[in-house]
Amino acid sequence: MGSVKFITYKDKNILFIDLANCSKEHAFQVLEKSKSIIKEQPKYSVLALADINNENLYIPDLFLAMQEFVKHNKPYIKASAVIASEERLKLFIDILSYSSGRKFSIFDDALEAKDWLIKT
Repeated sequence: MGSVKFITYKDKNILFIDLANCSKEHAFQVLEKSKSIIKEQPKYSVLALADINNENLYIPDLFLAMQEFVKHNKPYIKASAVIASEERLKLFIDILSYSSGRKFSIFDDALEAKDWLIKT
């Protein structure tokens, strides 16, 4: 479906960006909404969790939008975790990381990702 919201996990706020199984158009909307939320936060304060289990992410214009999104958000992010269950999605994140200069920790499930985020 696709959404963005703050969730609380073990008394820590995590911005959850859910791109799983949403359409290309909705993914663009989620990225824009996420960007507006993130830029309102103090610098280097956001714990971000993104679920990217979505076939639409391989579309070139969406990849470029994600690249611009992660570059824009860099000053606000304390740590980033990504849920990616398939190897090719993990490769996608590695390419995004390399091309944007951002570091992402990749996990198979949300619980593992949230546990890592709150320890940063």
